[in-house]
Amino acid sequence: MTQSTHPQTSKSRTVIIVAIAGLLVIVAALLLGMMSAKNSADKQASNSKNSGDSSATMVPVGDMADDAGFVISAKGVGAADRGKPVSEIYLDFTCPGCMGLEVQIGEQLQAAALKGGFQLVLHPIATHNLPFNSRAAALLIAVYQNEPDKFGETMKTLAAFSYDAIEKGANEDGSFGTTPPLDENADQSIQKLIESLNLNEETVKAYSVSDAEKYLQEWNQVWSKRPFFSGSSPQIVRDGRDVNEVGTINDYNQLLEYLTASN
Repeated sequence: MTQSTHPQTSKSRTVIIVAIAGLLVIVAALLLGMMSAKNSADKQASNSKNSGDSSATMVPVGDMADDAGFVISAKGVGAADRGKPVSEIYLDFTCPGCMGLEVQIGEQLQAAALKGGFQLVLHPIATHNLPFNSRAAALLIAVYQNEPDKFGETMKTLAAFSYDAIEKGANEDGSFGTTPPLDENADQSIQKLIESLNLNEETVKAYSVSDAEKYLQEWNQVWSKRPFFSGSSPQIVRDGRDVNEVGTINDYNQLLEYLTASN
């Protein structure tokens, strides 16, 4: 005699099969999640390696905006060393005094900041309204975020080029004259400088004049709200005090000594 399957047994088997299928779906989802997380981590590691592993020194855009410029300390370019004395320079890349300052002691200031004892903050601002200023700021922003090890070289190159153009275009009385490389030919000038610096592809792609113009506008506003605000460039500040208040600095050597002091 043929035995029939009991309805409850059939129902139990169906429940077990459904439960197993559900468990397999959960396991598959977990495995996919783990693979996705691993791929994401591998991609981040690869990006860090390709950019020279600059994550230890590179400041995110938000911090750069908060600092209203570029920070240099013993921790590296783009890494603040909070609690240390702060030397600040507000500068326009088409300002004769600003570029003269950079040509004379800019390299020494950065080198001293990297050794420690104080931190240097360079604040790009707009006081002369020549196109080269926003182009130079855009290039420095791109280098600061992507190749911080080339920040010093880039700053030196920009300052030397601008100062030379200002000197050549000066009027006979020494006043500010016509400077085509910083004005109508600013885009051609900056492209030649970019090529001379041998920057990587990521840095060149990050170059954005429109972004730099936004930063300059914001940084000018931040500057205008500082208690020591002068409205003219360069403005040199040490621990919140304008250098002109010191009254004992007569040349670049004295200024360098004052700004690099560790106390």
